[in-house]
Amino acid sequence: MAVRHDENRITSSFLPTSAEVEDLRELARFGALPDAPGLAKLCRTISSAPAQLQRYDTEITKLQKDLDRLVSERSALDSYTGLCRSVLSPVQKLPNELLADIFDLCFPIELYSVSSAGTGTSEVDRLACRYLLQLAQVCSRWHRVAMETPRLWSTMSVHTDLWDGCLTDSNTLLNLLESSLTRSQEHLLNLNLRVSNSSSGDLVLKSLLQHEHRWKYLQLCSRDSPSEFLSAGTRDLDCLVGLALNVKLWGNMSAFRNAPSLKELAFAGHIDDLPMLPWTQIESLTFDSLRIPNPM
Repeated sequence: MAVRHDENRITSSFLPTSAEVEDLRELARFGALPDAPGLAKLCRTISSAPAQLQRYDTEITKLQKDLDRLVSERSALDSYTGLCRSVLSPVQKLPNELLADIFDLCFPIELYSVSSAGTGTSEVDRLACRYLLQLAQVCSRWHRVAMETPRLWSTMSVHTDLWDGCLTDSNTLLNLLESSLTRSQEHLLNLNLRVSNSSSGDLVLKSLLQHEHRWKYLQLCSRDSPSEFLSAGTRDLDCLVGLALNVKLWGNMSAFRNAPSLKELAFAGHIDDLPMLPWTQIESLTFDSLRIPNPM
């Protein structure tokens, strides 16, 4: 037989040795012919090789199918083993409240700093709470905990100066903010705002004012004083504990005069008159780069 089966493997009797290959290359290099026995062997090889190559192809196809089956079965077993580990993982035993605490620890503090060096992309990530959306993709339980735990959505940072140069339109950005407000339900809010007197800034403030009864901490920074916002009449600010303001002008500021829980106060900017605040209840007061005009 020209093709031998050895332990379920096929092999051809015409397979050359390395010496035979080198001798044949020498003949080809110099254009010489082999002797009579060598010539006869070459002819037999040429005649028999196609059938033997076909047998190799058939065997390769069979082995490839077996290999594909083994790869597929290994992948299925590996996936199933991982699923078994997942089901028995200690994290599965955590109550939802503790899992939500862990999600809270994933809060990207650096992303929520509304510095002037932000980008349109970072603004979208902040408004969408992208880190929570990523956690929600792990499994249905994580999705439920992430999306249905109001306190996870209660910290919001907005930098409207970035909205104009953002590839995402203002309506979509506002919808992202309002989605967080909806998901936070009635949980108290921590707000970090950098707004200006613009249509975007007005939309943000108007949206947030509908939830003023839930404000717990408010940090407001504006190059232009949002006078209508600061000088508004009595607001429902019973839950406001901390207030940090950095605005251009403070005159006639009365929006926070009735905030019975206000204890922490931080100022920066330019004061032209003492703002109306519940000063007697303030326990912590911070001034940062404060400029007070000379009364003379």
